[in-house]
Amino acid sequence: MNNIKIVVACMVQNDEFWITPCLKSILPIADKILIIDGGSTDNTLSEIDKLNDDRIEIRHIRFCHELLTSDGRQRQEYLNILKNC
Repeated sequence: MNNIKIVVACMVQNDEFWITPCLKSILPIADKILIIDGGSTDNTLSEIDKLNDDRIEIRHIRFCHELLTSDGRQRQEYLNILKNC
């Protein structure tokens, strides 16, 4: 049987208040947590760093006006990254 991996993908931006409880809830089952930060200007990234877990990988990808155009470029980039996990 194949080893099944659980890879959790989170798109974040200025989510310092919910990121810690979110990650703590999935750490017990996740093999990898991929976070794509869209340019946080609050303490989101420092909150993630406090968890000090090697399974968490942060990538910084910012697309201008992603929410305004809803063209899904950030989501598509996520899917491309996940294909290689």
